[in-house]
Amino acid sequence: MVAFTANENNLPGSHDLDSQLDAVLSTWTGLYTGSHPDNTGFFSNPSGVSNPAWHDSFSGTSYTYGSDAEGYKFVVSGDLYYYFSQAVTPTTPAGPDAHTLFGTANTLNLYFDSDDDGAADDLFLSLDFTGDGGLVGNLSDGHDNPLHVAIYGLMQGDPAGLESVLGTEFGVDVTDTLAELTGSSLLAESELLLAA
Repeated sequence: MVAFTANENNLPGSHDLDSQLDAVLSTWTGLYTGSHPDNTGFFSNPSGVSNPAWHDSFSGTSYTYGSDAEGYKFVVSGDLYYYFSQAVTPTTPAGPDAHTLFGTANTLNLYFDSDDDGAADDLFLSLDFTGDGGLVGNLSDGHDNPLHVAIYGLMQGDPAGLESVLGTEFGVDVTDTLAELTGSSLLAESELLLAA
């Protein structure tokens, strides 16, 4: 089960917790064009991964992608690797698709410049995959691995890959509202008192 946490104050557009997940993701990705390969993002903490022998530029405990100018960012955390090519990583057996993200993602955090301060630092949605052992992508599955599908789509400004992975791998209905997914409610305190 994916654990969702939403910050209603930072949601893009006019969304609130009664908004469907797919609508929120569509609004957010509609704010940016997806700038890969011009923007390649970056890995952090290469020595913290379980295989420190992996090329430092292509591994880490987090991967960040975004643009303050366009007002968006996402950060994936876990045990992450990027297979560039056989030439760059000659110890990898031949066969995998070049340019493949693989490993295990524990969390995915989505940010938006909700306060128009020129920095995409306002977290609006966090997805925690650890309850299901993480969002796992195997190098041998190449571009079809779920981790690659979800993240590459976001790099292109397209939420369809993430939505598909949430459904097929975790049973998430992306037409559920954020309130349903987070277990939250938009009821005011006075409404809760009346219901008691």
